[in-house]
Amino acid sequence: MISSPKDCPTGEDIFRFVDTMTRHIVPAIRDKSAPSLVTIQAIWYQCISVLNFRHHDLKENYGKHQIARINVHLDQLVRRGLLIKGRWFKKQWFGFRVIEKLSQVWLETAISQGCISWDKVLLKLLNVVMLSTLAARCGDIARSNFYKGDEVLCWKDIELTLSSDATISPSVQSLTAKIRLRFLKASK
Repeated sequence: MISSPKDCPTGEDIFRFVDTMTRHIVPAIRDKSAPSLVTIQAIWYQCISVLNFRHHDLKENYGKHQIARINVHLDQLVRRGLLIKGRWFKKQWFGFRVIEKLSQVWLETAISQGCISWDKVLLKLLNVVMLSTLAARCGDIARSNFYKGDEVLCWKDIELTLSSDATISPSVQSLTAKIRLRFLKASK
């Protein structure tokens, strides 16, 4: 136990500090269940840096054994779910409004700045919309390098159906599509 601020903390004091800090720190990101291991390690390293500056005899009280003990304790906290290892981020999906805005700006730019071929503009836009709609990667829809056959989304893989509901007049809203992705890199 440190009796005054002038006394150099022991390895046990530093261990208790790291443990207490880990259990009481609250993540700044909402919905994040626990703080990140990297954050705790950064605070720990900064603390040691300050202590090393203030107390030249720190190495007598804090050595490899204490460092290994703290690392083992942090690993145990990760296994128990009190710390998160790696990068954590909240899942964010492209919503309909984002794709709609992207498409609108894409077409407005082609109109205002001109384009060589509307076929290319619409084909690129269709590709982006298909990728986002199907949550696919580029190689699932378009032909990738080193492929020679029909390892690509073909017209035979797309089935368009017009709703036969008599109360609704035929429009784009009554059109549905079933798309079969045959050449996936991973299962979906």
